[in-house]
Amino acid sequence: MTIEQDRRSISELLLDRILPPSDRSQVTSIECSIGMKRRGIEMRIMLTEGSNSNREPDGALIDLLRRAHLYLDQLTDGASRSLTDVAMLNDTDTSEVSRLLPFALLAPKIAASIVAGDQPVELSAHRLSRVSELPYAWASQTALLGF
Repeated sequence: MTIEQDRRSISELLLDRILPPSDRSQVTSIECSIGMKRRGIEMRIMLTEGSNSNREPDGALIDLLRRAHLYLDQLTDGASRSLTDVAMLNDTDTSEVSRLLPFALLAPKIAASIVAGDQPVELSAHRLSRVSELPYAWASQTALLGF
């Protein structure tokens, strides 16, 4: 996709007046690769070719992974805690612990991409936390989550 901007016209609109003529080119072009991605019933235009590399890591996604690993560590640290014990220890409910626990077993590639901020644009903490049946196989996880 190419977006061409006539800087002179934009300046005139912003200043609300006509500017004197100029011999210099006043057109700036911005080019980027795009793709179409279906999200539910809607289509979204998605930037491609390295568009993820400039994004900041998603704090909510990282927090979801952090909590999942914390819950797993507390269940397996030898203290013989139950899901209820872990929930009480973290001031949450048992359903929250059991819902997030599978995300401690995400494929390392997926977890590393999330921490680096390179996850697919459509993957949010809300979407990830609503995955009801996370596959055990890492290749299946990768396909399901769009990596």
